[in-house]
Amino acid sequence: MKRQRLHHLAICRNLACLLLGWIVLLWGVAYVRHASSQPTDRYSPLEKLAIYGIILRATQE
Repeated sequence: MKRQRLHHLAICRNLACLLLGWIVLLWGVAYVRHASSQPTDRYSPLEKLAIYGIILRATQE
């Protein structure tokens, strides 16, 4: 009886992980589609910060 219960729990855990994996995958696809449909800036925020730092350093010299 205990072995059947452990087997049942393993099946439930596997199904839950599979469902969670599909949810994450579908969310990722939706996120990428949404992000690709939005107009993007020429530079990313990190690139903007780097450019600002270069300009700031050049003006201080």
